[in-house]
Amino acid sequence: MFEPQDFDRLAAQLAKIKGRWLMSINDVQEIRTLFKQSHIRDVTTCYTVGKKAGSRGARAELLISNFALPEVG
Repeated sequence: MFEPQDFDRLAAQLAKIKGRWLMSINDVQEIRTLFKQSHIRDVTTCYTVGKKAGSRGARAELLISNFALPEVG
């Protein structure tokens, strides 16, 4: 759906934001590398929308922000 250059542009735009931002995105190595200067938290989410076989269920996701994320107990 998105090309690698789309994520490069997204990272460049987010770097310019003066306020706080938080993004949820699929956990893939390329994203981890691109946003390595940001705060990254591994989370698991459950997709419940989608007709395609295998598109539902628990998935690895990343929370990425420009601020320290609080610890989850």
